Amino acid sequence: MNRHLPNYLRDVIGACEDALQNKRGAMLDILPTMVCRELQVTGSPYITSNSPMALSYHSVKRNVSNRGLPLPRKIEFGAAVYLKEGLIDQIIGTKDDATIIVIGDSNSDKRLAYNAKRLLSTFSQSYDFHCFISNSDLVSPLGGPEDGSEKGKSKKVTTGWDDEQLFYHAESWSELSAVRSLIESKQRTDNIILVIDLDGTLMCPRPTYSDTISGARFEALKMFSATYFDARLFDVENPEHVASLDEAYKLAGRTGFSKAFDDADLTALIALGLYTGIVHWKDQLLNPANGLGFVTLLEWLQYADFVMENHKTRAGELEEIRNLFSDCTERVNQGEASTFHAFREKEELVLLDRAAENEVPINGHVVRLIRDAARLGAVPIGFSDRPNASLGLETIDRRASICAPSAGERLCNTPLPLDGLDD
Repeated sequence: MNRHLPNYLRDVIGACEDALQNKRGAMLDILPTMVCRELQVTGSPYITSNSPMALSYHSVKRNVSNRGLPLPRKIEFGAAVYLKEGLIDQIIGTKDDATIIVIGDSNSDKRLAYNAKRLLSTFSQSYDFHCFISNSDLVSPLGGPEDGSEKGKSKKVTTGWDDEQLFYHAESWSELSAVRSLIESKQRTDNIILVIDLDGTLMCPRPTYSDTISGARFEALKMFSATYFDARLFDVENPEHVASLDEAYKLAGRTGFSKAFDDADLTALIALGLYTGIVHWKDQLLNPANGLGFVTLLEWLQYADFVMENHKTRAGELEEIRNLFSDCTERVNQGEASTFHAFREKEELVLLDRAAENEVPINGHVVRLIRDAARLGAVPIGFSDRPNASLGLETIDRRASICAPSAGERLCNTPLPLDGLDD
């Protein structure tokens, strides 16, 4: 067991109790150890010591000699490997049994739990995995496509624990009491790790605040377009331009490619392609089927870049957006975590503005669970696909890949109002 755990749990309990009492709390206080899209750990005395409580992806032994490795997303098996070697081994140790409970709202959270369970099933130690999901829109039990049956009909999962106690599908965050009961039922509680998602789970809990995040992302895309593109391509004062971009963003989110890839950067870039008219949202390339269509982000970027460069009549008009896509392609080729970095920076600014109006809440049910679990000895950590830039985090130690809040008010350390305390 990591020697920092007693002090870490004390700090987490204190932060949660303050948040519950004051009805406001900051994400980085509630979860001092947080890992986002870059798979960097947030700096603290628990991380910067000679016995760190967690390692970044590039500090894990297998990755130290090759920093050019692409960073896996939460839905990929590489994230499950990182969960084991960068987090479980550091917190619990390499020889002890462990129980991992993932708390989230999306298929990516389900995939993380399922992939990790499959990968660690052959170890001599016992690794138990459980995943609590609150999202009534999910349909496939293993986090697969929406087509839940062979005939193409959607198949809703039942609520509660499944037969293996791997997934708990909830209709309300108040059902987190089932996780509390699960922890209490374990013979040991000091070898339990809670892996807490951010978007839709800790921050802006689904379903009540789903539109808060999607709305902020459209505003961020609009802000970016207003500053990056010539007014002939996009004029924020032109209602037709704004309405067209809004429609393009909504349609982008409905494409099969966007749904399967589950990445806000990709959705925004698809929206720009739809806005310029170089592709239709029902195009098979954006809705993969029968082995045809885009599978990776790089394919979409390369396609769009080529189409714009060789457009018969609009090549000059589309030069600015083509330059953006070229920049994004370069970021992908260099292994950068966030493809559309400027868009994510704008997203944080929008969310900070909305936070000032108390429109960006923290999930009170999750805060209660974190406090109660920590009291029992379980270790809560944050794990999200949200990029650092969208939270106001920046790299402070490139060698150790540690991040911390940038100067000034940042979303990660801004006290946000708690929601759900009266449920």
